[in-house]
Amino acid sequence: MILKFLSSALLAGQFIMSSSAMDLSSFLESIPPAALTDDPKINAYMKGGDITITHTKNQLTLLNSNEQSNKKLIENHRDAKNFILNLESAIQELARAKTLAIGANSCTIGKHERKLFNMEFTAINSGIHMVLLPILNQAFTQNFIADYGIDLPVIQTQISPLSTNNLLTRDGAANSQNTLDAIIGTIASTLERVQSQQLNTHTEIELGAIKVDLTQKITLAYLESHEKIIDLMKKHIKGE
Repeated sequence: MILKFLSSALLAGQFIMSSSAMDLSSFLESIPPAALTDDPKINAYMKGGDITITHTKNQLTLLNSNEQSNKKLIENHRDAKNFILNLESAIQELARAKTLAIGANSCTIGKHERKLFNMEFTAINSGIHMVLLPILNQAFTQNFIADYGIDLPVIQTQISPLSTNNLLTRDGAANSQNTLDAIIGTIASTLERVQSQQLNTHTEIELGAIKVDLTQKITLAYLESHEKIIDLMKKHIKGE
């Protein structure tokens, strides 16, 4: 069995030395599984090394798993960036609506002017409903929104009165202003939380480094496992 293992490993090693086409996973799969457990010396050596064939298999799986999770992290980061940009646009629209509400609440204006204010206000509100709610719903279904402690139902509840708010009376304008204040406050704190967490933990540069680091680790595992197998074969050939 030892000779079978050594010859298989040697052939695999020689093939890898001469070909860059075979990756670590293929290399490890080319080694007979029985060879890892049939011989006590090999088994003991495997358990003692920092990077072993057995461990490297597991490590490769783990690294691949980590790489997948980090890809998801990168996707989430991109989603969060888009979310931030969309919320910033939404806040600009909310601020426009609030400006109209303040004007309709604090200024003495005639019915005609108030109707014009209200027409513009209604148009902005329709846009907010058409844009902001889908943004929030999409973010919620992507499951990253919960990571930032964003309370989607609260925002949805706050947005809801906008559909009935109007500037046709001073009281209506005051109610609209209060509604908008609440929404803007919630979204501003949401933005702050998302931006803060993005900057503090997962910047694009850091995420890029994670990806590069994982690639380097997989390459290193490939090289070290190959070196250990060659070293192991030499020891057995010498009768150690």
